[in-house]
Amino acid sequence: MSKTLDATATILLVASALVMAALTVHRELGARRIDTIGAVRAGPPTFLPDWQRFAALGNWIGDSSAKVKIVEFADFECPFCKRFHDSFRVVRDSMGKDVALLLVQYPLGIHRFAKPAALAAECADKQGRWEAFQDALFAKQDSFGLKPWTSYAHESGIVDTVSFAVCVANLTRSPRIESAVAAGQRINVGATPTVLIDGWRYPVAPYDSLTAIVRQRLRAAR
Repeated sequence: MSKTLDATATILLVASALVMAALTVHRELGARRIDTIGAVRAGPPTFLPDWQRFAALGNWIGDSSAKVKIVEFADFECPFCKRFHDSFRVVRDSMGKDVALLLVQYPLGIHRFAKPAALAAECADKQGRWEAFQDALFAKQDSFGLKPWTSYAHESGIVDTVSFAVCVANLTRSPRIESAVAAGQRINVGATPTVLIDGWRYPVAPYDSLTAIVRQRLRAAR
């Protein structure tokens, strides 16, 4: 009887594992299909004539006079923003000063640490370490709430972490971030990252096609 029960239990466990595996494959394939359909249905980019006004609301990564300029409304806790950040780094590494990104802070209310991270980045900016700090935030995004912002400051090369900590403790709002959010709302930014390339707004952030798009823009600029 015991052997029968053991055999039955083994069969059930194997069957359960096979079902879970099938569901996982189905879910992953379904997600890819949805992503593809969403990208197709999103349509072509649309041009925003006055896009350069956002320059006063964000920070440049790279030379602001670059031939190709990308504007990104971003949330430091957003995993898709990290994905786009990684894509941009690949492009910048290969194209250097020809491409630059303006990151406009757009912390979403659905993310618990988005606003604190945004304010901490403003404190890092006061010490001239904004770019390195935002790199650290995206690199250790999964540690938000588990370690203090001063840890990110140390990783980004901020020497005076005492002044940084005082700034973080006392900075409860940022007029620039508030202006950035208001500007994003006026153009109906509903999700992050929202990406514009030389004024062309993409309905879906071009994660995997960013290199091709930038190269196309560089050819057009010649």
